[in-house]
Amino acid sequence: MAEKDIVLNEEQIKALGWLMKDDQNVAVTRLLNCFSCKQALINLNGRDVWAFLNGGKKLTYKTATIKKARKKEVEKSGLLCDEFQNAKKCLINIEGGYTMTLLDIDTMVRPIHKFYENADVIFGTSLNEYKENEFQIDLFILE
Repeated sequence: MAEKDIVLNEEQIKALGWLMKDDQNVAVTRLLNCFSCKQALINLNGRDVWAFLNGGKKLTYKTATIKKARKKEVEKSGLLCDEFQNAKKCLINIEGGYTMTLLDIDTMVRPIHKFYENADVIFGTSLNEYKENEFQIDLFILE
């Protein structure tokens, strides 16, 4: 079940994007901090986030925690919403423990990518030693 949905309008997206545009070293942590999260996407800097946000009219944040990296778990998590099927872009972060594998990541990203088939999808992962038996999926949907 999705834990929370947060929505930013076009003006808020522009403000957030300009905050990050010129900062080469800023991590997506700043974006997630805007949503009161602690996770961080790896290998994305401020320009990447700005490029993702550029031109968006509405940004929605959804998050869910699942126990197993299974397609059915992702499907019933509340992350796949018909109202966002025409999304332009999706940014996905998966946080898991040190036992998380590439197969786990693929198993969780694939149903999201398939559901939002018209969207450009960017995903990243982060490790958390305390998340050995669960995965947290953060999804940013840009319309």
